[in-house]
Amino acid sequence: DLSFLVNKAFVGRQISNVDTNRFAGGIIGNQNNTTKSEWKIENCANYGTVYCLNTHYSGGILGQWTGTGGTLERCYNYGNLQTTWEKGWLGAAGGIVAQLYHAYGENEYNIISCGNYGNIYGREGKKSADCANDSAGILGNITAYEAGADSAQNFTVQLLDCVNGSGVEIYSASMASGIVGFLSCDNPKNQGQIANATGNIRLRIERCRNFASVLAG
Repeated sequence: DLSFLVNKAFVGRQISNVDTNRFAGGIIGNQNNTTKSEWKIENCANYGTVYCLNTHYSGGILGQWTGTGGTLERCYNYGNLQTTWEKGWLGAAGGIVAQLYHAYGENEYNIISCGNYGNIYGREGKKSADCANDSAGILGNITAYEAGADSAQNFTVQLLDCVNGSGVEIYSASMASGIVGFLSCDNPKNQGQIANATGNIRLRIERCRNFASVLAG
């Protein structure tokens, strides 16, 4: 478990050539636990800018969450997030978590009483181009394995009592949302394929509030 971590520094992820498999987070870049789902990250805050050059996964607390479930509780982002590369249906930015990726079956992923107060920008700032495909105040994107409807993953994602703060501006290449950006899968090609792969995901959003001034995608 982790608690009471605060980042006030600039967090940058820079690569010379564009790549979709790079992540940056204000507290953790990649959270990957393969042994248990009882862990918790609580009472953490990011105040620094999280910037990705030539890639497109930027999170205020976590850049990518993969592996077992767990809980983020009372975590807050005040820093601006920026991604600078656009590629098809890929890329995500989120005030708390940029991407939940390849979740474990029958696990539970909880984001509770968290808040975002930072803006999410593209390469040129307030423009919906050259940036992540899915951006949101709390959770940018959920990406499942590519699968047919009869073999799709089964897990639960809960967002409870979260807030995307007043005056927040979110710019995205496609989906710009106050709470959750988009559900997707590996190698996304069309809506039918995504619907099959994500049909068993249980997404519970309760008592969450969005006060953003701009959602542009």
